[in-house]
Amino acid sequence: MNCDPEKGMVDLDRCPQPKPPYDPFADKKLTCWEMRRYRDRIFTDNVDLGWPSQLNIDIDWSCKENLGSLPFLRRLDELTKTIRSDGSPRCTGTIVRYHWASYNFSLLEAGFAPERLLDKRALIQKFADAELQPTDAAVSDYFERWSYESLYNFDLYQAYMVEIAKATPMLTRHYQRNFKYPEQKARSLASLAIDIYVRFAAGSFPRVSVAETSRLLGIARPARGSLDDLEALFDLDPGEDDLRMALNVALLLQRPPAHLTLLVDRVGSLDYGDESALFFALRNHRNVRFLLDRGAKIDYQNGFGKTPLFYAIGFNDRPLVELLLGRGADVNHRYVSSDKKDKFDCRYDIEHTARTPLMHAAQHADVAMLQLLLRRGARLHEVDGLGDNATAYALRADRQPNVAYLKGLGLVSPDLERQIMSDKVARKCLEEGTRRGLKDKAYDRFFAACYEAGKPN
Repeated sequence: MNCDPEKGMVDLDRCPQPKPPYDPFADKKLTCWEMRRYRDRIFTDNVDLGWPSQLNIDIDWSCKENLGSLPFLRRLDELTKTIRSDGSPRCTGTIVRYHWASYNFSLLEAGFAPERLLDKRALIQKFADAELQPTDAAVSDYFERWSYESLYNFDLYQAYMVEIAKATPMLTRHYQRNFKYPEQKARSLASLAIDIYVRFAAGSFPRVSVAETSRLLGIARPARGSLDDLEALFDLDPGEDDLRMALNVALLLQRPPAHLTLLVDRVGSLDYGDESALFFALRNHRNVRFLLDRGAKIDYQNGFGKTPLFYAIGFNDRPLVELLLGRGADVNHRYVSSDKKDKFDCRYDIEHTARTPLMHAAQHADVAMLQLLLRRGARLHEVDGLGDNATAYALRADRQPNVAYLKGLGLVSPDLERQIMSDKVARKCLEEGTRRGLKDKAYDRFFAACYEAGKPN
């Protein structure tokens, strides 16, 4: 019997048939081992993640090669997701889940097969040339414009730029060390990998908005410059909305009083927009006083009822809180009006409506802030739209000093406290069972015994 074609006729009936090439997708699962062994077959333009309601493939995301697993990139990932902020599942559709899966798979691919980033970049450039996808410059401009829309955005943007500056050289060294790339190639690939985060954070925006973004940045950027730059802006006869944007940017950048005076004199009322000029000034006490002296409303509220006082509390800035309270800020103001406190609003993704400054402090600040608010008249026993008190906020944020202080005043939330303790025990037992390598029934038996021994009474 001959089975070697080079030696003559092959007996097809008696010779064993050659095995087909290994298909890592055959079982609809991708393991870390398969991604290491068959990266050229897995990371291609033809991979089908499923569309749009669920993934077609069960992927192990825990691989150490995944960029999402690298400790020095975790903060960048957290900020990316915060900026993206697709909101509550009740407000989004299946397409959002697909976008998140694509983002996570891109990080996986960039960890296992970084040279694929060059192919992806070529595809992005092709789409950009066809005006089907934004250029790098358009994404950068969009981000800058977005950062000027609120103090919250501006702080996030600044933190994001700092994190990118830290992460890029670290990822460059990672690629050099693990793939033996020369420094220039590693740096180029690292920049392309960081672009995955940036583009996901930016999301999609209409192509027609690019020209408007460019125009608005032309209004905003003189606020960064000299008084002569501002005077040149006025020569262009900007509209009221453009002047307000320039003032907001000047406040975010903490420009000196002469710049602010020049803008305020032309803006008129300071109480405009979803968040007024006072919100944009909150990082600078001098500018806060300046705006209040010029008539800014102390309790101006944004779309879900948040006033400047809540931001000051979130910053844990007691002197600023004292300043606002001293000028008449309402220490018991609530998110949203009382007739809406049980309604969920997808525009703002606020589930716990009707919260008070004291609740906000319990979640975001310290005991000294709680004491300050109570001393200035905050009501201790108020509850929000879902019935939670300030102690519940401290519990959910795991601010134990705040919990202890509020419980010492008699403000308790026993049901929530038991639930949180129970969840912690469950997580600990799950992690320990995994650490021990337990499976199936052995895992279930261990978890049941572990949880029973540790659960709160």
